Amino acid sequence: MNSPMGGTAEKRVDVRILAATNADLQTKISEGGFREDLYFRLAAFTVSVPPLRERPADIPLLVNHFLKMFATEMAIETPVLTDEAISALIDYTFPGNIRELKNIIERALIESGGSEIQSKHLHFLTARILANSATVEDKSSLEIPLNLQQAEVFLIKRVLMQVNGNISETARLLGIIKPSTESSHKREWSLNRWRKTASPARREYSNSQSSSQR
Repeated sequence: MNSPMGGTAEKRVDVRILAATNADLQTKISEGGFREDLYFRLAAFTVSVPPLRERPADIPLLVNHFLKMFATEMAIETPVLTDEAISALIDYTFPGNIRELKNIIERALIESGGSEIQSKHLHFLTARILANSATVEDKSSLEIPLNLQQAEVFLIKRVLMQVNGNISETARLLGIIKPSTESSHKREWSLNRWRKTASPARREYSNSQSSSQR
């Protein structure tokens, strides 16, 4: 039962509260950082979900899920990962948990141009890969943050895939109209470079799209 603000009559409500946290609430309670009475109001039924690093067997399943999801979103065929790439993912500790894995797969799909995803396409948020993992081809490439030019190339690739490799449409969406500045020249170069390095199937489809618009 509760009383609406400003009212006097009580009304019956049916409410279920779901709460989630990544903190150790028992420790927080002992340190005075969380109210004990509130904890017992919320903790009628608790479910503990271990972090991704403690369940590596789930990683290939999640990778396949995210690959299919992003490939469908980008209207391309679902690519495959090399054994080395899968091993690198399993060896990684994922401090950002499943959300980090999702971001890694999305970026890898974009950088691979829709072709086979290799370990060089995996950009981890940290370079803390287990010492016995010798599967990453270039660990220096896994470090972030990105500089501005890399961020621009990343964005250009993503838009290109969403518009099926149409350079004119990509330039329009990104506001790349007159390549009169050095930055614009770099963007224009990135657009054409992507088409040269994309998979043959993607290039053929992109070229057919461009021809049909003439």
